[in-house]
Amino acid sequence: MVAEGNLSITNLIKSEDELGKLAGAFEKMTYNLRALIQGVQNNAQQLAASSEELTASAEQSTLASNQVASAIVDIACGAETQVRAVDNTVFIVEKMFAGIHC
Repeated sequence: MVAEGNLSITNLIKSEDELGKLAGAFEKMTYNLRALIQGVQNNAQQLAASSEELTASAEQSTLASNQVASAIVDIACGAETQVRAVDNTVFIVEKMFAGIHC
């Protein structure tokens, strides 16, 4: 029965009177309802697939962001090491310069 969710029932009344017309309209309504439900199911499946793709993309973006952040930290550490080396070199050159002029 349609009331129980069975939308596959077809018109069992074949008369041309008011009852037959009502049954025909009811059959058309159940057909349209079946089509609507099928469309909703298809859209839900597409939405689920799109959601999975977006989740995967977000995870990839997170991994890429973490790699970029790690690279930036490495570069900053390298730059800091270079600054210390340059400062040390300046100190040594100044000592050498002072030793030459004394």
